[in-house]
Amino acid sequence: GNPFYNLIQAGEVPVDVWKAKNSLSPDCLAAYSDDEWWSCLSARWAYKYIKSPIYMIHTQYDSNQIFSGNQAPKAPVDDTELDAVKRYIQMWGNATRESLEETIVIDDVAFPKAHSDGIFSASCITHGTPGNVAIDGYYANPLVHDWFFQNGKYDADKYKLIESCEPLEGNEEYVIPCNSATACAYKPDPGNGGGKKVVVMRCAKRLDMEGCLQSFGPKKDCFSCARDNTDALVEAGCTTKIVRLVCKYAEKNDIFDEFEGRMINGDRYDHSNIFDNNS
Repeated sequence: GNPFYNLIQAGEVPVDVWKAKNSLSPDCLAAYSDDEWWSCLSARWAYKYIKSPIYMIHTQYDSNQIFSGNQAPKAPVDDTELDAVKRYIQMWGNATRESLEETIVIDDVAFPKAHSDGIFSASCITHGTPGNVAIDGYYANPLVHDWFFQNGKYDADKYKLIESCEPLEGNEEYVIPCNSATACAYKPDPGNGGGKKVVVMRCAKRLDMEGCLQSFGPKKDCFSCARDNTDALVEAGCTTKIVRLVCKYAEKNDIFDEFEGRMINGDRYDHSNIFDNNS
């Protein structure tokens, strides 16, 4: 979900702050009640009312929407979060394919068109489709050219290509982006690196899991708890300096209001043992 979706699910009507209705299809708006005008913001519902022939090039996993717009973690801090991100990506791809298959694939249009619409949708986790991405050996640009001028070089069914993938063996419910182009693969940072801030975040979450972090709690109590959980913290990648950073932050802040690791400055720490003789 996202704030806009959550608002709708709560039964509220979005306020048209940007006057978007003025640019939406009158035919689409006429098909919905006044409190459902937002439906025409979605291509899923607005497509039906587009009168001109269109050729859509759209990846099934839009990385910008998944990671930037909806804030899915780019660098999961542990296996649990990694699994959640994968499930979210899977859901996104399933919803994209379903939407395309119920609209442009079957030409679900309200007005006759000069010729059928086209779609090129690769199983790719990018924002936009790189030129070297192919589906069944076909590339988007030649297909668009042939479709636009109706040259007939390709059979009509080639104008509508939606790539499908086989699920992972042993995990049949999970389907990942499968296009062979390098840029299309999902390559998560497993958390065993991912930059200093990711390491600090992972350590902070582990401290929280072990019960060491309390909002405005004395840092000495946090240090003491950390000593009692050294093995677990070392496994999470904690170092002495990271633990000190996190405990000092928790002593002066309400961590449960904003605790996602981002508020901790992880720019300076070393890779010493979590507790050395000087700690």
